Amino acid sequence: HPQHIHKQNIITPTTQSERVTAMANNGSTNTSGNTFIGGIFLPEIADDAVTSLSYARNDGFEYCVTELPVPPGISSASANGGAEVVRTDVTRLESKWWSTSVVGMVADPPHWDIVDDDGQPGNELIRALTTNPGNVSKNKAVGTKKDEAEKILWGVMEWASHMNIPAVILPS
Repeated sequence: HPQHIHKQNIITPTTQSERVTAMANNGSTNTSGNTFIGGIFLPEIADDAVTSLSYARNDGFEYCVTELPVPPGISSASANGGAEVVRTDVTRLESKWWSTSVVGMVADPPHWDIVDDDGQPGNELIRALTTNPGNVSKNKAVGTKKDEAEKILWGVMEWASHMNIPAVILPS
């Protein structure tokens, strides 16, 4: 576990890795009576919700953020005989945790070659979705990647809905 975070501390990114964090609830409520809910994203274990949630709960956070997997059979990697990533944490984490303590994040498909990796998950997917393919007959590769990106995005969102994940972070 890279760094223990205590409930009463305000969390800032560490030099060990970039962390998307929030101040954890220390038991106090604001003037409207609402309790602040905080979560954590650990990029180095973003594909392991079991470990992420364990660290988050031990450090006083209510939820963790995990990358949503691309469902099997959707991507061109599976069509071209490429290896698909299978998440073993899906069956190791009880359904109550998926529906209460996990926030999903849309990320780039693992089989895509990221040309301009700026460190933000999902940017290549969004780039493919928002690129105008123009005349598809002249630029079939762009149109094909956009089609695949649409299938991946909807497949990931359907999977999140199936798992009853209460929130999904979309790339910007």
